[in-house]
Amino acid sequence: MTRDIELVLPYIPLSEKEIDEIFALKKAIFKGHFVYTNGGHGDIYVDKSIITLWPIQTSILCRDIAWQWRDAGIEAVLGPAMGAIKLADRVAEWLTIFTGEEIPALYSEKDINGKQVLKRGIAEINGKRTFVIEDIVNTGGSLEDSIGVCIGAGAIIVGCHSLVDRSSGAVTAQTLGIPKFLALKTMTVANYTKGCPLCDAKIPINTDRGHGEEYLKEHPEKRDWK
Repeated sequence: MTRDIELVLPYIPLSEKEIDEIFALKKAIFKGHFVYTNGGHGDIYVDKSIITLWPIQTSILCRDIAWQWRDAGIEAVLGPAMGAIKLADRVAEWLTIFTGEEIPALYSEKDINGKQVLKRGIAEINGKRTFVIEDIVNTGGSLEDSIGVCIGAGAIIVGCHSLVDRSSGAVTAQTLGIPKFLALKTMTVANYTKGCPLCDAKIPINTDRGHGEEYLKEHPEKRDWK
């Protein structure tokens, strides 16, 4: 049974079991043969959009994140579009409740060249202690872009947090160049960029999630695997 949204103090952080229950409840984790953003293949896919469809579960997870950062002196929260917009809003809301200080929620978005930019709220993070929230971290590229956007706007990065870290330890505070990086859920996921055993076994590539359809357009000979 997942926890209720009602805030009870003293707050007890979510256990790993409770976090897993939320992901399982909303059926956000899939198994099969998937193509990831970096072109690698793997057998597990976390559908971040499913979790953020549900306000209660999203708020419960974001409450836990905000609680962990309540004493960090955060003055602004930013999430990269699209998946982390809702997360930024909820985390900022809970930080406002926990600290008693009103904290703005901002988002960065991709320009026509695919680079993250900040079009709104620059004045709200200039010189401010800023926290970056992300939904899923794979290679850390999107997170690095968001951090760069904040620094370019004059922000002081306090740290970053993701719902799920699938980097298998490759993404750290050190690689990101920030004081602290945390994840609510850490997953060790195979990411075969060369020599995929799933392809060797001719396991059908999922085209509903990830980048399977784009991959099959370049490799049509793999489309008819059964």
